[in-house]
Amino acid sequence: MLANPSLGAAARLAERDESRDSTVAALLQSGLVDRNPRTMRNDRTLDAALDALLAHGASGVPVVDAAGRYLGTCTLRGIASLCLLVKGETAALVSSLAFLREDIGRLSQRLGAALDRPVSSALDPYVPVLRPSASLAELFFLYYRNNPLVPIVDDAQDRRLVGTVAWDRALSLLRTPA
Repeated sequence: MLANPSLGAAARLAERDESRDSTVAALLQSGLVDRNPRTMRNDRTLDAALDALLAHGASGVPVVDAAGRYLGTCTLRGIASLCLLVKGETAALVSSLAFLREDIGRLSQRLGAALDRPVSSALDPYVPVLRPSASLAELFFLYYRNNPLVPIVDDAQDRRLVGTVAWDRALSLLRTPA
């Protein structure tokens, strides 16, 4: 019996794909995950969070409690929302915010009044997390949804922050040949 060359090639391709783990757990082993990401403790102020984000050119920082459990991500978007009269879902429902006539002084005053609050008051509800068992497709979908930093959280370990993956590290995975 003659072997079908295309079936043989397909079998070799499938074998190679099976040997290459496509889960976030594989990323943990690859070095693409930052296993010691910058974090912010939940008892710090928004002022400290804003200083850290601006100093490091970051869009967000994972927030953890004293035991290292992930509570959420404080983002520049979350902090900026504290300046607005119209926030979150309400702003999304309004087609034009041209009716808002705010000057820089008023926005600065609102932000200044919020900076003494705990960092946990500005956790961004739109930042999703990955589980260590998630697929790489899930990771790239989150990037597509405009999440440049994705926290990896292990629920089996009491929501312990395992690490983060930044979009540039994930894209470097795609450039590396299999």
